[in-house]
Amino acid sequence: MSESRISWPKTLAELLTIIVGVLLALFANNWRDTVRDHAQARAYEARLEQDVASDIQQYGRAAGEAAAIDSAAVQVLAAYRGREVSPRDAGGFVEAVLRASWMPPPAVSRDTYDDLVSTGNLSLLPVGDREAVGAYYRQADVYADREALFRQILARGYWRDPASVLGPDLLPRLWKAMDAARGGAADADAVVVTASQLAAIVARLRRIPDFEAQIGDVRNVMAQREAWYATHMTAAAKKLRKVLAGAT
Repeated sequence: MSESRISWPKTLAELLTIIVGVLLALFANNWRDTVRDHAQARAYEARLEQDVASDIQQYGRAAGEAAAIDSAAVQVLAAYRGREVSPRDAGGFVEAVLRASWMPPPAVSRDTYDDLVSTGNLSLLPVGDREAVGAYYRQADVYADREALFRQILARGYWRDPASVLGPDLLPRLWKAMDAARGGAADADAVVVTASQLAAIVARLRRIPDFEAQIGDVRNVMAQREAWYATHMTAAAKKLRKVLAGAT
């Protein structure tokens, strides 16, 4: 009866083959995951670049609107102090009355960033890029809080209720004309203001208590908004865009 013998060289060769195969499979899987994660990270960064480019435009518009609101406040304050408003300038004046009470915030693009945070995919970005993205949106959050504070400062009397000055009939038409003007379709001067309406608006303005202090608040807030968006947020957005451009 012959004894079965183990061929150790053959057994070791087969075991080595299995080990090498498993390692190669693991390596291939890891390589595919790395390629997939890299591609996903680049796609996210490309989207962030687009978001930041849009934000830069928004900040420029917000700074311009803050300057326009300040100019409108100066015009309204002059009428309050007694300067006569010509019927020929009635359309521009009522626009200034409304604009001096209006503070549209910029719409910061957050969809991509919120997606990264909610899915945990923020970890796909390189550490430096991740830190730059986080710093930018934290700064945006800080100013969102400031916007809320500014609204609290201005949320009194005239600013809160421009209809009390312009009248319930004129206000909706003026809003519509100004929205159209922002879209390049019309001008607020298209709103017809009669001499009696103009006189009533000026009279209501001059009866507002503590009006100069209210306009002072408007001008102070708009000066801060213009500086923040034109300088701080625009610089932060451009810095992040440079980082992302280097990554992609």
